[in-house]
Amino acid sequence: MLFTTDKQVIVPQCEGCSHVQVVGDQSFCDAYANPSAKWMLGACPLGTHVQRQNIDASKKVNPLKASKKASKGKG
Repeated sequence: MLFTTDKQVIVPQCEGCSHVQVVGDQSFCDAYANPSAKWMLGACPLGTHVQRQNIDASKKVNPLKASKKASKGKG
């Protein structure tokens, strides 16, 4: 079941997150009812233990616009 209101046990990728609550001998996520659904397409969006990287720091520049900008002296 993908969408339920009952809290499900965390997946191994959730270990180390600050949203994990331990109740008895089981661990649950206090942010999401179904933590495995958040890991299907990549990292959990609220995962505090996940290191995020910038995909591309350099911005693409349109050469036509760059030449127009340079000719106006705004460069």
